This record gives sequence, C-alpha cells and structure tokens, in this order.
Amino acid sequence: MGIQSRGLNKIHSEKTRQMYLDLAYKEFSKYGYADASTTRIVVASEMARGSLYYHFKDKKDLFRAVVTKIISDIAVDLKQVYDREKAPDLALIALAKRYFSICADGARGRMAFVDAMAVLGAGECHKIHQDTLRPVLSHAISAIIDMGGFPGHNKNMLAMFLFGSLTESARIIQTVPNSDLATKQFFETFELSKSSILCVLA
Repeated sequence: MGIQSRGLNKIHSEKTRQMYLDLAYKEFSKYGYADASTTRIVVASEMARGSLYYHFKDKKDLFRAVVTKIISDIAVDLKQVYDREKAPDLALIALAKRYFSICADGARGRMAFVDAMAVLGAGECHKIHQDTLRPVLSHAISAIIDMGGFPGHNKNMLAMFLFGSLTESARIIQTVPNSDLATKQFFETFELSKSSILCVLA
C-alpha cells in the first residue's frame, strides 16, 4: 500500500470516527446514557456494526469520546470569550458567566457535567478537565493574582472553587420546574455580585 493510499485511509477513518461521534451526541442527547442504543447509532450510520467497535470499545468508550469532545470544544469557547476582554477582572467575569450558561445548556451541559460524573466517575472527569478546561480557568485566575488579587491563594484551588460552584448551580437550575426563570434570576444575582468579585483587586 502506497503512502497516498494510507493517507486516504486515515482521512476516511477519521471521518468515520467523527460521524459516529456526531450520531452518538444526538443519541445521548435524546435518550441519556442509560437508554441510548448503539444499535440505533449503527443503523443511522448505515455501516456494519463492526465499524463502530473498530473505533470504540463499547458504549462507555463512545460516551467518553463524546464527553471529551464536548469539553474540549467548551474550553475553546471559553478561551475565546476570555480573550475578547482587555481587563483580566472583566475577562474572569465574562468567562464565569459563559461557563455557567454552558453548564445550564440542556443536553450539552447535562452530558458534560452531570451524566459524565455518573457514568465515568470523578477520576476520569478530572483527567478530562485537567487537559481541557482547567488550563483556561487557571490562566484566568493567574491573571487576577498577577494584578494583586486573591493574595495568598492557590490559583488551582480558586479555579476549582469558583467553577465548581458555577457547575453545581447550573446542575440545580436544570432540575427546577422553570429553569429559564431560575437562570435569569441567577444572572441578576451574578450581576449584583460583580462588585464583590472585583473588590479583591483593591
């Protein structure tokens, strides 16, 4: 097999893997992990069942790949939000608001921050976050520390505290009867708390 043929096979393989990730995202979004069906994914792919298991060991491995992709995309999104702001304090607030919105965002937030914890466990979720979200969050906190904020505090602990609180708030809001109203009220409260967040720079 020539170099060109191997290259084409690799491209085809990557496209097939991405197709399964897209189909799996829809399946897990609609049915949740427990009721999701790899059979439906295979039927939708119009490929042989063995093709799915060439790329993923089992349903859990497929879910892990979907979650990793979601969280990697979230990290890119958050970095773009952060980079748009000139001042580190305002950038941190914009980042926190965007992160909360993502966590509270229906299927995507549920898969990335609720189902992932239940299916993969805290250890695996921590490893995924370590390579994707954590660097963005820690960088945002580091910029505040460099300005003299949060004196004497560890940036990683602060990132875990702030964004852990936002994640948990979003999880709770997803369970209330009127999540849209709860989200609106949360953001109103968040706006009022800006001065408290910024006062650490004084």
